[in-house]
Order: sequence, then structure tokens, then C-alpha cells
Amino acid sequence: MLTTEQIAKLERCRNYATRYEITARHPDGRAFLVCYTPRVSRPGLLKAIQHVGRHILEKLTVGENDVMTWHTKPHVHCRTSGWEIGFTGRTQRDAIMSGEMPFIAA
Repeated sequence: MLTTEQIAKLERCRNYATRYEITARHPDGRAFLVCYTPRVSRPGLLKAIQHVGRHILEKLTVGENDVMTWHTKPHVHCRTSGWEIGFTGRTQRDAIMSGEMPFIAA
């Protein structure tokens, strides 16, 4: 059963193009929602990371000497400071219905 908040979020995105979930995940289980984007590509991921870059640096404790490595298989993602940032395969609607992660910029 969906909550009133979930129904309202689904209604707001009903007439918009599908957006795909990008998350930051750490092997220890921590995870954050980076954003939703219509572009499932490396440029789409890079733009999303740049959009919330300050929050990524703060929450993921990325240092000035840390390197970001890019990968395209099995999905588009990058790794830095032990974190993997990339597409989950879920749409925004899927995430709303099954439970959203905490937003990295919150």
C-alpha cells in the first residue's frame, strides 16, 4: 500500500519523461541518492555528480588527492574513496514505490 506522500510524488512525475536513479554506495552498506536524471550515460552521470559535487565531497569524504575511475560495464559508474557512484537500474517511479534512499544534499 502506498502512502499519501508516495502517491503525491508519483502524481508530480506522471507527465514527465522517465528519470533514472543515481546513487552513491559504500561496501559497508551506506548509500545515498545522488539524483534522478533522464540521461543514462557517462555525460549524464558526470553532470549529475557536478550538480551535487559539494555534497559528495562532504558526505563521502573525498579528498583533494583522491582519483575518480570511470567504468561502463556492467553499468555506467565511477569509483572514488571506496564509493561507487552510478546508475542502479531503477527509475524514479520504481524508487518512489519501493522506498527512496536519503538524498545526498539533505
